[in-house]
Amino acid sequence: MTSTTTASKHTPITTRNTATSAIRPGPTPEIIRIDKPADCSPQRPGYGPAPEGVDNIWHFYESPAIHSIVKAAQIPSGYIQAFGLEEASYLGSDYLGHYELESYDPLNCSMRCDEYGQIGGQPGGQKESCRGINIYFERSPSLHLGPECRDAPSRNVIKCALWGEKLHAKYAKNRGFSNWDFEVIIAGSNGYNKGVLMEENRTSAGAKKTVFGGSLMEMGAAVLLVWCLMLGMTGAL
Repeated sequence: MTSTTTASKHTPITTRNTATSAIRPGPTPEIIRIDKPADCSPQRPGYGPAPEGVDNIWHFYESPAIHSIVKAAQIPSGYIQAFGLEEASYLGSDYLGHYELESYDPLNCSMRCDEYGQIGGQPGGQKESCRGINIYFERSPSLHLGPECRDAPSRNVIKCALWGEKLHAKYAKNRGFSNWDFEVIIAGSNGYNKGVLMEENRTSAGAKKTVFGGSLMEMGAAVLLVWCLMLGMTGAL
């Protein structure tokens, strides 16, 4: 497994040792372990709501602050919601990478999806298409865990994952993993698909325009024919 991280705000982080890429859709979601030795140094801060009361997985799942933020989130223009308030992130076959955001903002996430493949620098120089996004809160350790620090206080990371495929609610199955003695879990997971309604409306509008245009042409021809006939009759008189 490899891991590649870039500081550019325009290029998503692609991590191949995460549960997202390690698990594929199946009948039973599994919890995997990632015990990668580290030096106990601090992680970057998370921007999601801090734990209320006891810092454990149950308070994270039931956080009123998380639920309030997710319920108030607006659906980005040009997108349709695939699922909401799930306790798992999406698992698919065309993962494009993710960003860590400073706020739970589906519009910000959708803009990054719209940018993907338009700015170059993608692997192989190919301009891939982002078709869906998954934004969620992730309970993560505040330290780089290892044998000398198997557990740590949590941080709440807001992630925006980009997908090159249409998202389906039944594949929101990545419930997290165990990192040494720390349980990484997901809450407030919303999924959105790009351009579904817009494409349908565009096709429908195009069909109506063609029919309407054809009707006008037919009416014009009929009027011209009648006018010519009337001129002929007038000349005969």
